[in-house]
Amino acid sequence: MHSKTLLTIPMAILVVLTLPPAAAFAAGPVAITCGAELTTNAVLTADLTCPAGGGITVTGNVTIDLRGHLLSGPGADGTALMVHSGFSPQIKNGHIANWGTGIEYALSTTVPDLPATATISAVQFRSNTRAIAANGILPGNNTPGYVIKNSRFEQNVSGITGGFTGSITVAGSTFHKNQYAISLDTGTLAVATSRFDSNGTAIDCYESFCAVRTSYLVDNQVAIESSIFDITVSGNILRSNGVGLSTFATTQNAVSYNAFIGNKTAVEFYAAGGTVSRNTFYGNDIGFTAQAGGDQFTTTVDTNSFTHNGSGIFTEDGGISLRANIAKNNTEWGIYAPQSIDLGGNRASGNGNSPQCVGVVC
Repeated sequence: MHSKTLLTIPMAILVVLTLPPAAAFAAGPVAITCGAELTTNAVLTADLTCPAGGGITVTGNVTIDLRGHLLSGPGADGTALMVHSGFSPQIKNGHIANWGTGIEYALSTTVPDLPATATISAVQFRSNTRAIAANGILPGNNTPGYVIKNSRFEQNVSGITGGFTGSITVAGSTFHKNQYAISLDTGTLAVATSRFDSNGTAIDCYESFCAVRTSYLVDNQVAIESSIFDITVSGNILRSNGVGLSTFATTQNAVSYNAFIGNKTAVEFYAAGGTVSRNTFYGNDIGFTAQAGGDQFTTTVDTNSFTHNGSGIFTEDGGISLRANIAKNNTEWGIYAPQSIDLGGNRASGNGNSPQCVGVVC
């Protein structure tokens, strides 16, 4: 009898009875509004302009999808996205403009000591004072880091700036007409496959471990400068900059397999050391120059090509070692390096000044 009664229950009722309660369904992303605190995934549903004090707080390991829209601020004030420490959000696909700061970490009172990394992809930052403020906020090794991919920084005072910060990784991104594209004090920076054009200073590293690889730096007043800590510069094209690379008070720089083309000064070492090897210098006013800084700063210039520059190698202080460099058809000096160490194999011809080599035999 009981089974027969069950068979008479309509099928629609049985389906309803088998459905889970509404609470079991995952909630969708919330819409971003000015002044919101985001603890779950969020989306920007339309262009949004926020007043002073209308920035957004991020307190979760959430995804923030701008969906191609513009999140605009009140001018040189406020922070578009303030991320609390201890969280690792993903911020993607849109525009952040006209803020004092675009994205920044802040110390959380509830999760202060966990390591975290913000991942930023396909975001365009324009006309901000600081597009990304990567300032250290925590003691020890828990200072937040940033991974920045396929993004664009245009006409900001600073694209990425910070001090005592965590690791910053930049890949596939463009920096155009910023006063400082990247400026870092005491941190770690890795740049690859990115473009820097028409900036005041493209990359400035002070007491920071920096590596710049496979990138294109063109028409900047200064393309790369570093001080105190060593820098790795490899596989890049540096073209038509005021200064290609300038380094000061560093001892183990590694500069290799780059093309320096049409810069006023391609590479300058001031009281600095390291290796400059297998680079091409073409059409610069000066290819390589150095000023001595004592016995601790030793530089080896090895197996480079200098052609059609004003001067290929020009240093009056000595203190560098030269091996297997070729200097041809430079309008002034091929190799002018009195008091340098001759490691042999250097060659020079067709240069405007004679002798073709000073300081080494060629």
